[in-house]
Amino acid sequence: MQSISLNASDQDLKAALAVTSAVSLADMRLVQAEVVNTMPDWSPSHATQLRVDVDPTESSFAVIGERRLAVRVGLCVKIVPAEGPANRPQGAVVKVVYVAEYLLPKPPIPPQVEKEGFAAFARTNAVFNCWPYLREEIQHLTTAMGMPVIIPLLKVNIGESPAPRPMSAENEVVTAK
Repeated sequence: MQSISLNASDQDLKAALAVTSAVSLADMRLVQAEVVNTMPDWSPSHATQLRVDVDPTESSFAVIGERRLAVRVGLCVKIVPAEGPANRPQGAVVKVVYVAEYLLPKPPIPPQVEKEGFAAFARTNAVFNCWPYLREEIQHLTTAMGMPVIIPLLKVNIGESPAPRPMSAENEVVTAK
């Protein structure tokens, strides 16, 4: 099984590093989930391979008080048969939003970190921190739908410019068990 890639520029990683070295994860919550299965009759006998696409839908942050950073990460997972027309609408779509809360060091936070670092951290590290929770949620939901898949590991491509769809894994093929 391959991995799904998150492209991150050197500048984003440097800005995020200033935050990463100073925070600790305090809480992770699933705050929104939407599941649509347009293949209710699918079974492993119909197809043995599913394609998984993962796209970010949102990435935002807020400083709460003086000591907490809340990062909201939205992800959309599309699961479709690997074979067949690319424009076929059948499949499953899972949209989730997580809120990750991090403890900040004692104030004051340098203005440069607050201005650039928190946004870069939300686009990179927070997504990476949410990934295990997303993988567990998708495995649980797809198993309940009768099309169990395992979301691949997340790989960070360093030095690559973030694309409009930086986490797409359109060629990823996952074998259903």
